[in-house]
Amino acid sequence: MKNKTLLYTLIFIVLAAVAVWMVLSDSKSTLKEQDVAFFVTDTASIDQLFFADRKGFKSTLKRVNGQWVVNNKYLVREDAMKTMLSTLYRMRVKNPVPRSAYDGVIRDLSTMGVKTEIYMKGQKVRTFYVGNFTPDMTGTFMKLEESELPYVVYIPGFNGYLSPRFFADEQLWRDNSIMRLTPEAIKSIEVAWIDTSEYNFSVQLSPQGALLYNNTKQLVNHPNPARLKQFVQQFRWIPVEGFDRPGPISKKVLASKPKLTLKVVEQSGKTTTVSVFAKKQLYHPQTSEPSPYDDLERDFFYVKETGDFGTIQRIAGDKIFLKASDLIQN
Repeated sequence: MKNKTLLYTLIFIVLAAVAVWMVLSDSKSTLKEQDVAFFVTDTASIDQLFFADRKGFKSTLKRVNGQWVVNNKYLVREDAMKTMLSTLYRMRVKNPVPRSAYDGVIRDLSTMGVKTEIYMKGQKVRTFYVGNFTPDMTGTFMKLEESELPYVVYIPGFNGYLSPRFFADEQLWRDNSIMRLTPEAIKSIEVAWIDTSEYNFSVQLSPQGALLYNNTKQLVNHPNPARLKQFVQQFRWIPVEGFDRPGPISKKVLASKPKLTLKVVEQSGKTTTVSVFAKKQLYHPQTSEPSPYDDLERDFFYVKETGDFGTIQRIAGDKIFLKASDLIQN
């Protein structure tokens, strides 16, 4: 009897060990397949990405002449693009979603997931959905389109989740600038202050150099060459804090009088007209009540030709929203 009991015990141990080995082997094999299916080793070959969310936002990012463009309209933010390609290269599968959490994760992916498509050489090579974060906030739920199982995906060494990196709103992808022009591309620049016309001036550019005109359209004989050159160079990149969609705030602002307008005409004939409006502080710093005072750090802007509206920091605006006296030789 003792021998039989010992034999049964040994058989049970052997079978249990075999079962554990098979489960672990199958798990490793599955994870390895999914690992390869999610991340991209050759991100340099990616020439298009597509994102769509359940709110109706869609963004197609294409590599055009070495630059990324979103929805064939705007340059893509370099920092966002660099982060995305790095994420696709570095992310790995941590583990399958536990069976107890399966229904909830699938439901969230169906209602909140961001569809992501990856293209190489014009061909779609991968589609997956990006969902919410894990309870410990160190992983992100993702599911391949052709797979039935969702997985927890993470970046080794990164303590956080990846879902904020996947978004479909073109306003979040677009480059935060309203102009990127070399001096050679500019034909003329005009700054007009609404209530103080003596500040107004214009600059005419040609291969021979830049000419400064005052508020009465008279040529300024003694401009400050260094300041004039620096002013024109600023148009290589005019950053803004952000773009806002049309709404009650923009409607109210655009109904008011601007502080100034900036008009830039390119050699190609394209014109960009920017109006700048005072931005009120949201709350009084002492009382927390709605403030009647201007925000000392930001203004609103509106681009007539594109309809773009948003906020520009004065530290950026002050470099181009100059007065005529700023460019005259002292």
